Amino acid sequence: MNLRELFCQMRPRKHDRDFTQSAVVSYIMETCDYDLAQATQTFHYLRNRRIIVFKRPQYMWQGCSYVPEQTIQETIADLMRRIDKLEFDNKMLKNKYNDHLKQFHE
Repeated sequence: MNLRELFCQMRPRKHDRDFTQSAVVSYIMETCDYDLAQATQTFHYLRNRRIIVFKRPQYMWQGCSYVPEQTIQETIADLMRRIDKLEFDNKMLKNKYNDHLKQFHE
C-alpha cells in the first residue's frame, strides 16, 4: 500500500512544531512503523504532495480525501428532502396538465 492510500483518508489531527508532541507525526510513526526522523521526513513529503492538507478553521491536518461521516449523513438527508420536493412538484404539474387537458375535451 502506498502513502497516498494510507493517508488520504486520515482524520483531522493536531500538529506541533515540536515533532515529539505532534499527533500527525505520531500517527505516521504508528501507521508506517517509522522512527521520529523517518516520520518527520514522511510528514514533509505528505504535506508537499498535498496528500495531507491543513484545514482552517479547525487548524488541523487531515487527509486530502477525508470526508466526515456526519457530512455524508447530512448530504444524504438533504438529497432525500430534495427528492421528496421534486416528487411533490412533479405530482402537482401532472395534476395541472391533466386539468388543462380536461378543459379542451369538455
